[in-house]
Amino acid sequence: MLPTGLTSLNLRDVKHGAFKVVGDTPLKLLTVHIVDKDKPLYDYVK
Repeated sequence: MLPTGLTSLNLRDVKHGAFKVVGDTPLKLLTVHIVDKDKPLYDYVK
C-alpha cells in the first residue's frame, strides 16, 4: 500500500513492476522521464 503524496524513484537500468489499484479510488500518477540526448526513451527487450 502506498500512502497519499508518496514520492517514488525507479532507478535507471533496474527492472521494476507495475501498480495494481485496489479499492474504488483511482490512481493518479505523474511521471517524469530523464532521457539521455539522442537515445530512446525505452529500450525494449524481447
